[in-house]
Amino acid sequence: MASSTSHREEIPYGDDDIIEAMSVNFDTAVDFLDLDLGIDLLGFLIADIEPGVGGVKATLLGIWRNFGQIRIIRAKKNVYSIRVGSEKLARRLIDGGPWNVKGFCFSIRHWPLYHSLDDILPVRASSWVQAHGIPKEMLSLNNGRKLGSMLGSVLEVEDPAKVGYRGYLRLRIDLDVCRPLPTSCLLPHRSN
Repeated sequence: MASSTSHREEIPYGDDDIIEAMSVNFDTAVDFLDLDLGIDLLGFLIADIEPGVGGVKATLLGIWRNFGQIRIIRAKKNVYSIRVGSEKLARRLIDGGPWNVKGFCFSIRHWPLYHSLDDILPVRASSWVQAHGIPKEMLSLNNGRKLGSMLGSVLEVEDPAKVGYRGYLRLRIDLDVCRPLPTSCLLPHRSN
């Protein structure tokens, strides 16, 4: 009969503090047929305390009820997997955001096949920002990109030459919602 743990054989390691990591080669789960299943997106609820999952799903499905087939699954705290049937619908959900769910920001992003759920930061949202107080001679796409890059990643700058001069620049920025937006910046300009 085997003896108790007092005579266990120890596994010899060169250094007790180093344990080698396992290496696994997984097969990919996607083939051409899987594209018929839909497009996967991730939704992030920016909230310290998550409202009830049922309420979050009901709110989103209520807002999107006329958009088409949408499936929402809670993946982990404040993170939701969203499957839609077309790229057009995916673009509509992403471009239409951020969404308001129970008073909290709900941001949607594509979920690339090569990323795990943990690779995508849940504190980023894309939003339109208005930059007021800029002299007309400085209202340009290039200056919009410069200003936007100071706030986050610039996704789009509305061209004042095409849409008209409203007295401000509109920028769509992917930004860290935990970091406050600056309320002003200094612009050197010539005065008459």
